[in-house]
Amino acid sequence: MKAAIKHGIGLAIGLLASGAAAEPGRGPVLVELFTSQGCSSCPPADLFLHDLADRRDVIALSLHVDYWDYLGWKDRFGSPAHSDRQRAYAAAMKDRMVYTPQIVVEGREKHVGSQVDAVLAAIASRLGEPEDAHVSLALDGDRIVVDISPASGGADGALVLMTWYTETERVSIAAGENAGREAVYRNVVHGWRTLGSWSGGASRFEAPMPEGADAAVVILQRPDGGPVLCAERIDLR
Repeated sequence: MKAAIKHGIGLAIGLLASGAAAEPGRGPVLVELFTSQGCSSCPPADLFLHDLADRRDVIALSLHVDYWDYLGWKDRFGSPAHSDRQRAYAAAMKDRMVYTPQIVVEGREKHVGSQVDAVLAAIASRLGEPEDAHVSLALDGDRIVVDISPASGGADGALVLMTWYTETERVSIAAGENAGREAVYRNVVHGWRTLGSWSGGASRFEAPMPEGADAAVVILQRPDGGPVLCAERIDLR
């Protein structure tokens, strides 16, 4: 059954991606999945993220929340920072509650994480629109150098955020709603750092390379769960 689901998701992604042309010079679309090992509805969305993680025009992140830990299984990737980030999105989008699985596309659109067609359509829509700024990343020894430049829209007033992830994590879930499941997660986020604020001009930021991470992502985003202006990743392996 899992193989059939994966084949169907992969086919849907392939068909939609083939018809979606990215805006010239546009960076990847940021997709955040809020999930939990203690959520019985999350495995299909986690599987969907596997396919999104393989796309170069998408930055797909798995953000494990901690508010389902009371159900009998503590998610070792769960973080109150992820729960707070999701609540900030909910407040910005005037939602009265948070839930899993939920996917947020560039801080602008949210969907149930297993609604494949809706999420793919949101990604395709964003790929067809220009970014509000451009970010490029480079390594300088053990530091990450971040260069940000404005786009034609002249956006300003954003936070420069950095997050980092491991590409694959395997977990044997022994209790809770998913007891007995051998789960494989992709692009699991392990930490966040605010590098500063961006005021609209050409700017440079630096940050130490996070230990144990496979990749880092820099996100330029309006405060308080606002829209993502642009995002870029860099391989650290």
